Amino acid sequence: MDSIVDPKDFPASHKCTYLNAANVALMYQGAEKAIIEWEKDLAENGSINFDETAEATVFGDLHSAAARLFNARPEDIAVGSSATELISSLAWAVAPGFETNVVSTDIVFPSTLYPWLRVARHTNCEIRLAKGQNSYANPDDVIQLIDNRTAVVCVSHVEYGGGQRYDLLKMADVAHDHDALLVVDATQSAGAVPIDAPACGVDVLVSGGYKWLCGPFGAAVMYLAPHLQNELDPGLVGFRSHKDMWDLQADRLELPTTAQRFEYSTMAYGCAIGLARSIEYLVDVG
Repeated sequence: MDSIVDPKDFPASHKCTYLNAANVALMYQGAEKAIIEWEKDLAENGSINFDETAEATVFGDLHSAAARLFNARPEDIAVGSSATELISSLAWAVAPGFETNVVSTDIVFPSTLYPWLRVARHTNCEIRLAKGQNSYANPDDVIQLIDNRTAVVCVSHVEYGGGQRYDLLKMADVAHDHDALLVVDATQSAGAVPIDAPACGVDVLVSGGYKWLCGPFGAAVMYLAPHLQNELDPGLVGFRSHKDMWDLQADRLELPTTAQRFEYSTMAYGCAIGLARSIEYLVDVG
């Protein structure tokens, strides 16, 4: 089998054949290098180099890289520390009410569903789960649970247990016919299969960086469809939440009109820089 990349980009390829990217991928060496260089510079120079401008624009490369990955615009992308964090903030932003329901499966990865379960404890919305068997859930069973009271359909693009992949466009069409949002956890698919988020009709799509995206733990991305970007109040807010993050006044909060309203605080910024490098690498590979 001919290699499609230079083996030196993944040094472990010299000692083993690694097949466990569905758990934790090997990191692209360019991402590792970028993270180490950023951490070293921060350790030795602090804010001399990582000044206010650098911090304000630190996610720029990742916005652009993830936009290429999902065939979106940079302003459609938000960066977080994990997919769970982003879904949690989204779940509180949507906060389905007591007369509504959230549809998913009982084989979905727990952290994809837990945020909605937590919100349901507060709002008393109904959680409807299609039952799976042997790590497979019939997509028609999911669709049959969707009705005019459904607020959100939340699924994994690829189920972690058995690799089942859903037809996102079909799921989106049914959800939208009932005025529901389609929220997708693509952590098990992004980087392994092409995802055109706008063409798939998804409203929200999140992915962690440490699986098929060949990036680090500690960074994740979210695609937020344009029609939601000026509508949702994030559940998690912090000093980055204001449209001018360095206009530090505590008595007001004006959110950006882009997906970046879901970026709220400091994080391990070097991880975001590394994830940008790995996504750029994968998109260039094609």
